[in-house]
Amino acid sequence: MGNKTHRSKIGLIGVAVLLIALLSGCISNGDPRLGASASTVTPTATNTPSAASGVAATVGDQTISMADFQMNVRFQRYQLISQFTQYYQYYSQYPGDPFGLRTQLDQLSSTLTQPTVMGGNVLDHMIEDIMIAKEAAKRGITVTDDEVNTAYQQIFGYFANGTPTPTVEPTAVAESTLNPTQLAIVTVTPTVPVVPTETPGPTATLDPSATPAPSPTPYTAEGFKTVTTNFYTSMQSINITEPFIMSLLRTQLLGEKLSVAIGKDVPTTKDQVWARHILVADEATAQTVLTRLKNGEDFAAIAKELSTDTGTKDSGGDLGWFAQGTMVAEFDTAVFAMKVGEISQPVKTSFGYHVIQLLGHEVRPLSVSDLASAKSAAFNTWIQAQLSDPSIVRNDAWMQNIPSIPAFTAPNLDATTPTP
Repeated sequence: MGNKTHRSKIGLIGVAVLLIALLSGCISNGDPRLGASASTVTPTATNTPSAASGVAATVGDQTISMADFQMNVRFQRYQLISQFTQYYQYYSQYPGDPFGLRTQLDQLSSTLTQPTVMGGNVLDHMIEDIMIAKEAAKRGITVTDDEVNTAYQQIFGYFANGTPTPTVEPTAVAESTLNPTQLAIVTVTPTVPVVPTETPGPTATLDPSATPAPSPTPYTAEGFKTVTTNFYTSMQSINITEPFIMSLLRTQLLGEKLSVAIGKDVPTTKDQVWARHILVADEATAQTVLTRLKNGEDFAAIAKELSTDTGTKDSGGDLGWFAQGTMVAEFDTAVFAMKVGEISQPVKTSFGYHVIQLLGHEVRPLSVSDLASAKSAAFNTWIQAQLSDPSIVRNDAWMQNIPSIPAFTAPNLDATTPTP
């Protein structure tokens, strides 16, 4: 289950990744620890299709020029190559791929060596940005120059007023009072995040002067100027300029604000169930489990003994609270049709056979992470709806005008010998 996730054409994270790679020197001059020649993984300039004077796409009365499309593709290539370089550095150093980087390296390589895939993604994101700007204007959402300048400084690690001190916000955890039915069938509480408590003490009076001051900035304004100058010097070969980066930041910030606005309409509660299960390999074993439960044996004890779900068996098969659509379809359908306290007949899924007991069913507040996911999904749904706008017209000529710089030649990952 999943849908396309919106990503601004070049996000703040992407810029940060690029800067980290640049500042660490693993792009500008090649890192000898990469285990390959600089020409293998280091981006180099080659001939690019001449910037077409035409249009890559139109969205209503707005156009995406071929030149702007090409600039976005070049920067996207640069970012992906820098990310590949960083991953390849670690992959070549550590035997056995303990960080699981091979899959990501293969995905990056595949994207970089399929121009129409990358070009299509970039063009889609540019179209999305126009739709975001239109909707933001309708809602009166704007981004100020100060906001852009602050974001610009921060991606280079410069904080004019000192590095902000991180603050920890308490996380609200939904707690339920067990009803008599639940108390009669279970002696454990549902799996929820553990929130530490403190021993009550004297209540302190807030003192504004006691608020921690920001720590000193990592480097001065002069250092910031030096870093940005070096950055744009390195970008000259692919024609990336400061106005282009500033434009990307403005687009990113506008998208974030619109996402927040759309997310405000997302419900903060959802119908959820609390269940536990015993997972076994075959129906005969599941029937044996049911017989033992009918004879009065403890559900949690049987789960610990027989369940093949290693993630829950030691906690009595407890799955905690979850919303509809969280589990595989067969399990989901069965558990939401049950009554509290009921034990199901064996439910077959791709994992095996489940014996399920429903422990609770109520409308509950979404957790912080679930609410964030729901808001993100709402924004992505809105994005997908906009892409069906009939005013969007893509000019097929973009496929003949995809830049090939920075150049990338994929190394033979199978031939890489990690350094012990």
